[in-house]
This record gives sequence, C-alpha cells and structure tokens, in this order.
Amino acid sequence: MSVDTERPPTSNIMEVSTYSQVIFDQIQSSYPPGSPLSCTYRLTNQVQPHRKDWVGIFKVGWTTTRDYYTFVWASSPSLSDTNRPAVLSVVFEAYYLPKEDGEFYQFCYVDSNGQVRGASTPFCFQSEAAISLEDDILVVTTKDQVEEIEKEKVALIQENNQQKVMIEGLKKEIEEILLELRKTRESVEELRREKSEVSVNSKKMIEEWEQKLRDKEDCYKEKMELLQSVDTLNNKNAMLVAEIKQLSEEVEKLKKEAIIKTTEVEKLQKKLSAAEEQKKEVEAKLEMQVDQIKLLQFDLTSVQRDNEQLKEKLSGALANVDNVNDLRKENQDLKKSLQEIQERQDPEPQVELLNKQKEHTEIQLIQIKQRAERLEVELSEEKHFRMLAQNTLREMEMKMCSMADQFEFEKKKSSKIEMLLTEKESQLDEEANKVQIKEVQLEDLKRVNEELTRKVERLREELNHTHSPVADHQGTSAIQLQYHNPYTPTKELTCSVTNSDLLFGNPFQSRGAPINTDQCPICLHSFPHFTRGQLHEHIESHERRCPFCSLSCGSMSQDEFEDHVYSH
Repeated sequence: MSVDTERPPTSNIMEVSTYSQVIFDQIQSSYPPGSPLSCTYRLTNQVQPHRKDWVGIFKVGWTTTRDYYTFVWASSPSLSDTNRPAVLSVVFEAYYLPKEDGEFYQFCYVDSNGQVRGASTPFCFQSEAAISLEDDILVVTTKDQVEEIEKEKVALIQENNQQKVMIEGLKKEIEEILLELRKTRESVEELRREKSEVSVNSKKMIEEWEQKLRDKEDCYKEKMELLQSVDTLNNKNAMLVAEIKQLSEEVEKLKKEAIIKTTEVEKLQKKLSAAEEQKKEVEAKLEMQVDQIKLLQFDLTSVQRDNEQLKEKLSGALANVDNVNDLRKENQDLKKSLQEIQERQDPEPQVELLNKQKEHTEIQLIQIKQRAERLEVELSEEKHFRMLAQNTLREMEMKMCSMADQFEFEKKKSSKIEMLLTEKESQLDEEANKVQIKEVQLEDLKRVNEELTRKVERLREELNHTHSPVADHQGTSAIQLQYHNPYTPTKELTCSVTNSDLLFGNPFQSRGAPINTDQCPICLHSFPHFTRGQLHEHIESHERRCPFCSLSCGSMSQDEFEDHVYSH
C-alpha cells in the first residue's frame, strides 16, 4: 500500500485526548481519484517531531493504527521559528490512493510510538462528474409523500413553537438567575468590603473555613469516586447475577435432559434384558430341536437298517414264492402223472406218497403265503413310518432354519440395543460432565458474587463513613458538600453553622437566602420528612442509568431498576 517497504510503528492504545496535537488544514469534502493528493498540517508545541512519524489515510471506523490504507513518512519541520506551529505537507501518490468506492477516509498523524496525534475531518474520493450529477438530481415525489411532508412540517412547526415557548421560559429563568447572581455579586462585594475591614482573627477564621470547605470538596471527590466504583461493582454484580441465573437455568435443563436420558437408558436396559431372555429361550428351544433332530436321525438310521433287513427277508420270501410256483407246477405235473397212472393201473402206495407230498407242499405254500403277507404288511408299515420320519425331519429342518434366522435377528437386535445403550451411556456421561462443569462455574460465579457483595458493603461503609460529620475546632456541626462547586452560593451547600456563629456572617451565602437541607438539588423538591440517607438515595436515583442500554432509570424504583437490568 505504501511506497516504502518498511512498515510504520503502530499501537492498539487509542487516546482521543491527543487527536488535537496535530491540526490538518484545508481538508476538502471529496478528492478526485487517480491524481496525487496533497495533505497540509500544523504541528503544535505538544508534538516532538521524529523521523519515524508518519501520516496515514484511514477508512472511517478504524480501531487501531494497523488499519491504515496507505501512508507516507512525515516531513521534518524547519528550525527557523519554534514559537509558531510548524506548517508541513506531504503528497500521496495517485497509484496508492483508494478508488471511487463511496467510503469516507481521514488523515491521521501517528508518532514513532504508534500513538495518534491528530485526525482530520472525513472525506471521500469522488469524480467531478459524480459531484455535478449529485448537484443536478431532481427529486420527484408523489402526492401522498407531499401530504406526509406537509404533516411533518406542521408537526415540526408545532414542536418549534413549543420549543420557542420553552426557550422564553428558560430566558425568564436565566434572567431571574442573573438577577439573583447580580444580587449575590453585590452581596459578595459588600462582604469583601467588610472583609477588608475585619481584623486578623476574622481572616484566620475565614481561612480555616475555606480549608474546611476544601477538605469537604476532597471528601466529595472521594465520595464520587467511591460512588462510581460502587456503580461499576453493582453493574458487575448485576451481570454476574444474570449469568448465574442463566447458568442455573442451563443446569436445570441439563438435569432434566439427564433424567430423560436415564429413563431412556433404563427402558433400553429393560429391552436388552428382555431380548437376552428371548435369546436364551430361543437358544434353549434350538438346543431341544437339535436334540430332537439327532434322535430322529438315530431313529431314521435304525429304521433304514430294519428296512434293509426287511428287504433281505422280502427277497427271501420272493425266492420262496418262486419255489412255491415251482412246487405248484410239480404238483400239477404229479396230478397229471397220477391221473395217467390211475388210468393205467391202480398203484395205491404211490398215490398215498403223492398225496402226502401234496399236503406237505400245500402246507408249505400256506405258510409261505402267510409269511409273504406279513412281510408285505411290515414293509408297508415301514414305508409309512419312513415317510413320517422324513416329513418330521423336513419339518424339524425348516423349524431349525427359522429358529436360526430368528436367533440371528435377535442377535442383531440385541447388538443394536447394546450399541444404543453404549451411545446413551456415553451421552449421559457427557451430560453429567457438562453438569459438573456448569456447577463448578456456578460455584465460581457465586464466590465472585459474594466477593463483590462484600466489596460493595465495604465501599458502602466507607461512603457512610464519609457522610459522618467532621467537627471543627469550635465543636460545631460539620459542613456537608453535595454536588456543585462549594464556592458558589447554591442550595446544595448544607451547613448547620448559622450566621450568628461567625463574626461577620457567612461570606459564601447570599443575604436573606436560608439554606434548605431537605431540598433535592436536582429536581428542587422539598422532603421535610426524609432522613439524610433517604435524601441521598433520592439524589442518586436521578443519576441511575442502565449499564447495558444507557437508559435513564431515575423514575424507577430499586426493584424495577434491578428487573430492567436482569431483563438484558
């Protein structure tokens, strides 16, 4: 931003009282952009020039001297004339100046310590065409706007008339005050003439009186400082009380959230225990089903083994059936041969032998048929039992698959519940930690609040001590100074010493104007039934202001004022 690569000395400390030590002359309201800018200034006797002093251009609203837009090193003044302020000038190159951006800037003179010693009036960078265009603008308004302007004009005229009436009243009051002041001046002149005629003893008494008044003025200054410190402490106390309330509300909210989350955790724990019980039941059922399946598999193997044996027996029976068929054929052959033999001759022994063989074969045939029928029945029963076993096995396998799926589902569900439970427990721990931190902060704030209240009480005791009367060397009551200059004859000066106690009267009191100790020096209302402390609280109520919005709260009571402060 600057021609010189070296950075100027800056500082964060801003003292407004030093801004008038360097005076900038001939500052225009606007400068054309794109052309060199000359800045003229005068150094007062309060500024000691240094080679590290610099002049910068700052945008209006800057907070520290580091916010400069551009700068040049200040010119060294000539040593020809040291009595008059040195008139110097610097030139800013056009390349480093701001463009036409509608912002306002100002010159600032900064010394080698980074302190601002002077600031110019604001100006902007604007072309001549824009300036002439602003001068030639034609304002077009509607009828409604004209009526509103007329209404505002009438209201402003009425307000102006009221202000004129008020000004007339104030002028009359000023004239009365001037008249009183003239009278007091005349009385002071008379008192001075009388004072010039008094003896040395009266001069000593007056000096002692003035010394007491100065002491009272010092006491009043100390009292005002204490009052300011009390106000600042009260403001801090109010802010701490508001922060304590906010923290207590946050703690209550966190406690409620913790209670809600503990109930949720208990519900989740109940669900988890129920899921674990279901898991155990499913595992027990699954084990029972596995045992049943093992038994059925064992029964199936035994049935298959019996089926093998029955198949072997059936094959043997079928072989016997073939033998029976062979025997039948042989029997038919024998019958044929027997008939042939009977036809030929009658051999009885052979017939008897054949009959016996026939009976024997018929008996064997019946036994074989019975055995074959029994084997067929057993085989059908075995087939039926095998079909039942296969069906039950399939059903058990299906049940086992469904139980396994249910077990996996319950396992996933229980894992999800455990994850939710761990998350809720972690959240609960975090909330508990937050509550503990808030409670620690609350305790710290309470301790700071107690310390501030003790400090306020100590300052109030010091204030009450400053209110206590100071006896003079003659044993008379003390003089209490309220708010204004003790050397002006106002009603704020309360004194219990009468004019008769002095040799030539009170030199600071106008004649015929008695001191009213029960009158407020601000609103000029009399309070004859008020004590000194109540009157002091009434006077302080006129200066009560909100520390946040700077609202005058003199008409509010103490409770209303505290509620207003807490509302922020």
